[in-house]
Amino acid sequence: MVSSAVTIHRRNSDEGYFEMMQQAEKELEGFLQRVLAYVYHIRETHLCKLMRHSFEKTGNVNQVNLTELRIILLKDQQNQGTANPVGQAIELLDKDSDAFLKTYFNESKPSGLRAVWSVTSQ
Repeated sequence: MVSSAVTIHRRNSDEGYFEMMQQAEKELEGFLQRVLAYVYHIRETHLCKLMRHSFEKTGNVNQVNLTELRIILLKDQQNQGTANPVGQAIELLDKDSDAFLKTYFNESKPSGLRAVWSVTSQ
């Protein structure tokens, strides 16, 4: 019943308008995916920095940060729609958090070039 009503409505609607709305929805979905990628990356980077600082001060990684990082990595993986390379990072985090911190989300030295910039630039 509903599908036939939608079909009738679509036939009576301006096809250009319907296609435009479909395209806008597709663009918004892509925008959301990119925004979430930035959000996850920034939080992952910050959590790793907190974990490194905690390790330097106490010799241990704060378990709350470790748990949150794993959750954020899983959300990041889901947002990307693929297991790799995030899946490999999660596996390493589960096996050896020290090796994970030495491998991922390390601070890079500023290059001094004006053309090089990212959201996480210093």
